[in-house]
Amino acid sequence: MTNTNYQQVIYYGAPGTGKSHRVDEQTKGMRRLRVTIHPEYSYSDFIGQILPNQGENGTPTFEFTPGPMTQALEMAFDNTGTPVALILEELSRGNVAAIFGDMFQLLDRDDDGNSEYPVRNPDVANCIRESEKWIAGVPRDHIYFPSNLNIYATVNLNDQNVIPMDTAFKRRFEWEYVPISPIKNQGSQRYENNPLIMIKQADSYKEVDWSHLYMALNRMITDKDKGLGKNEDRQLGQFFIKFKNSDIEDSMSSDKNKKSAAIYRINRLLLNKLYIYLWQDVQGRGFIPKDRNTIFIKTINTYQELYHKAQAGEQVFSDVFLNEFLAQEDEGKW
Repeated sequence: MTNTNYQQVIYYGAPGTGKSHRVDEQTKGMRRLRVTIHPEYSYSDFIGQILPNQGENGTPTFEFTPGPMTQALEMAFDNTGTPVALILEELSRGNVAAIFGDMFQLLDRDDDGNSEYPVRNPDVANCIRESEKWIAGVPRDHIYFPSNLNIYATVNLNDQNVIPMDTAFKRRFEWEYVPISPIKNQGSQRYENNPLIMIKQADSYKEVDWSHLYMALNRMITDKDKGLGKNEDRQLGQFFIKFKNSDIEDSMSSDKNKKSAAIYRINRLLLNKLYIYLWQDVQGRGFIPKDRNTIFIKTINTYQELYHKAQAGEQVFSDVFLNEFLAQEDEGKW
């Protein structure tokens, strides 16, 4: 059965927007193979390579060992009626042109969903020949993507160590933006992954939802008049920090001991994940002009100071941020 609804999709957005979750939802019912790309990831890792193997009588042999791409092809050809999903996490962290190599040409599909231009690769062809269902006109030492092979990838907009993708590669994929907007639980008015957060200002504490805090930060990051005026690739998503369900529930508990313990654990996560990101990658560690607003109090000069103040429960966010952005919660703007 021919599947003309194959997909080649890259999900992109700020860190923590739930791109991997979106892929999981999209690929339910498929046979899945997931790979995480990194700067040292190579064509040999992805496609496969010839490696030594222990043969009979201790004599070493050299055999082709398939990589994830070849394994996905095996899965697809094994049952062409079942869709297969090859999932490439953090795609932009590797040199995709080098990783795909000759497989790049296979990304072009015909009206039936098969690769329009097969490529010669005897090693991969030999590896999948036992299970393949070859289409007419394709030589036996050539390979192609069948119509039931789908490729999904995720890309963070603000990756610092990315290798740019060329236009030829990008145009062979559909690109789907995953927005920063918070997502509500099914059948509920409450947002997912949304504990109460304690924020200190002057001599008092204020309880705010995580969804309000991170959205206020995103506004502060991009606002050109009262905020930092940064590009949106520095924003963060709802799942930038993944809180435990028990801590989310206990942060809203009427039991003071449970609530206090949950708030402590939540603040530790903020301290060790959120604050370091905002300090290093968003606000910046260099000289800050006097007329520029900041996320943190201007008198905090080092991350060590920020860390100790936050750890001690002191105010670390600037009044500009608390008054101009976080205060919008009281105005019903969420």
